Amino acid sequence: MDTLPVGFPATPSGVEIRLLKRFFTPELLQDMAQYTREAFGREIFQVRTPQVRTIPVEKSIPLPEKYQVGSYDNVRELIDNNTDQFAVANCICRQAMDLRGQSCSVSDLRELCLILDGEHYINMGLARPITREEAFDTLDKAREAGFVLQPLNSQRPDAICCCCGDCCGILRNIKQLPRPADYYISNFYAEIDPELCTGCQVCVERCQLDAPYVTDGIAAINLDRCIGCGNCVVTCEAGAVQLKKKDEETVPPRNSEELYKKIAAEKAARKQL
Repeated sequence: MDTLPVGFPATPSGVEIRLLKRFFTPELLQDMAQYTREAFGREIFQVRTPQVRTIPVEKSIPLPEKYQVGSYDNVRELIDNNTDQFAVANCICRQAMDLRGQSCSVSDLRELCLILDGEHYINMGLARPITREEAFDTLDKAREAGFVLQPLNSQRPDAICCCCGDCCGILRNIKQLPRPADYYISNFYAEIDPELCTGCQVCVERCQLDAPYVTDGIAAINLDRCIGCGNCVVTCEAGAVQLKKKDEETVPPRNSEELYKKIAAEKAARKQL
């Protein structure tokens, strides 16, 4: 098996290693970084329907009797209802940052790209098969690390990305904007009870988009930056943070085919303006 530079995390596939070494040249990585800074935002956010959305991490959604939660927003139901082959692969975003010498500061975990329809990726040598229980274990690791769950924007997503503000092309760039929440599809937002808050600032440390802030020893949420990922909820020992459901629920397209047809139609409509 080929090897990568010292310090680069092991991958599950020799094919994946060879692809990385062949295509991820320093020149390509530099071009990708420039494209992400200068043009990626205009491309990804030029239509109202994004390719990915945000769903809460498990154990952060309020009790079902309080809120009706669609199966597309419940990560446990997405896994339980999946009938295809589960697979997991290394996160290509973090691997690219590793190759650039800018390794993730959030976690040293790399094998966190959860694929719900993984047969093709397995056959290509780009992922390894896992069981349903291992899929839940992958999500547990992602939650403990504080990653944001970003599935494909459909009711039956093909994959769930576990993302951070350090490496993810979307999060890293949208984090620089004053109102990231305006560009995200999410049905929840976080709210802090000031009477319960102890000012520990764990929520500040965990948030990938800098939504929580502390004033006079009490935390609050900047809703312009909150995308309802739920990571602040599951780490608040005081129970001061809760997810609230937005008044207007956004229902994702039924499947990936419907999603990309909708995106193509919106792009065509923009060209006619």
